Amino acid sequence: MGLTNLEALKAGLKELDSVKAEDKIGIIITDGHYTVGRDPRELASMYPKLFVIMIEDYDSKPDLCQDLARLGKGKMYKVADFTEIPKILFDALRSLSQKRHNPSMPRRN
Repeated sequence: MGLTNLEALKAGLKELDSVKAEDKIGIIITDGHYTVGRDPRELASMYPKLFVIMIEDYDSKPDLCQDLARLGKGKMYKVADFTEIPKILFDALRSLSQKRHNPSMPRRN
């Protein structure tokens, strides 16, 4: 059994602090089942925008993944297979680009 430590979100925040980009986002790919570390919700709330890509399986935790995305002011995407991830990444980044180039566009959450 593998161990999942969603406190890796802390490392992501540290990386974002060192970036001078205008738009800062985090993307995490997880089943939402953390087995090591503390509850990741507090860390998610510190993100300017956090996209959560949830791998669906028998043990995934959609409620936690949805909470992480909501608290991170982002969106949760569900994938059944790793081959779906490139399309999800493209969609997430495209939504940011569209929002940036068209500020009157409503946010999709």
